[in-house]
Amino acid sequence: MVYIDGTEQSITAAQYAICLSRAIGAELIALYVVNTRELARQKGLAIETISTSGTVQVVIKNKIREHGIDLLVIGELSHVRSRRDEFYNEAERAMRNVPCSVLIVKDEDRV
Repeated sequence: MVYIDGTEQSITAAQYAICLSRAIGAELIALYVVNTRELARQKGLAIETISTSGTVQVVIKNKIREHGIDLLVIGELSHVRSRRDEFYNEAERAMRNVPCSVLIVKDEDRV
């Protein structure tokens, strides 16, 4: 199992775990945990969480359609360093392909 928290270090760990698992023929489980329940509870809000796996942009698009979502809220897109990065940026691909409006949240200090 590899724990991914979105940091560059955890992505590096995931890449290593993928190579290691492939080399030794092991099953790999990736775990990503966001404590949304605690964040929502602090504001007195109930929250429904969905946990799934797959291609990020496809899953997002399917869940939006499945739940009749009107607005997708995402964090600021990472700065593109190359055309390859741009091609593989799942958040950007999702943003461009979803059937609803998208709100991009910037400036963590103001939030």
